[in-house]
Amino acid sequence: MPSHDVVSWNAVILGRVKCGHGQKAVELFCQMKCKAVVLPDPTTFVGVLNARASIAMLKEGRWVHKQTIESCLETDVFVGSSLIAMYAKCGSIEDALRVFYRMPTHNVISWNAMILGHVQFRQEQKASELFQKMQLEGQKADTTTFVSVLNAWASVVALEEGFFLMFPMVPKSSSLLILDFKIISLCTSWWVGERG
Repeated sequence: MPSHDVVSWNAVILGRVKCGHGQKAVELFCQMKCKAVVLPDPTTFVGVLNARASIAMLKEGRWVHKQTIESCLETDVFVGSSLIAMYAKCGSIEDALRVFYRMPTHNVISWNAMILGHVQFRQEQKASELFQKMQLEGQKADTTTFVSVLNAWASVVALEEGFFLMFPMVPKSSSLLILDFKIISLCTSWWVGERG
């Protein structure tokens, strides 16, 4: 290809990420930045942040975050969500929270990334509180949200609270096996806890 545009760079970078070659994807991003002819777009940053998260390198992830700020894309909802996920996977829930609260708007992906980050850090109460805030702000939950929150509730003492809060919110059309399994697991954990 004689000239590379952002779409071709993104295709190669995302292809590397999808194949599990996170380090190579980041190297390609660096090549793209060095050429300075093509500016990265939100898709580029989502790919590179996913690559950083897959190899859990916080220092390099912060460098990519700096690049998003320089490109004025840090507050893009998809870039922001990828930053949250990257920081959580790299072990920095504080950085993930800072990004989350700086975002002007949130979608289900950013909410899920932050809730899942809390679950990964065994901060089940914070995950539950964030889920309730998500509902108050009118954001509809999806299957990922429900599974994350059920995981949080299944590992805390307040299983009864989770049981009674979750049942009215499960989508009526939800026949997804994983969601059904998580609800059964939650109920079983609650029942076993009651029986001692």
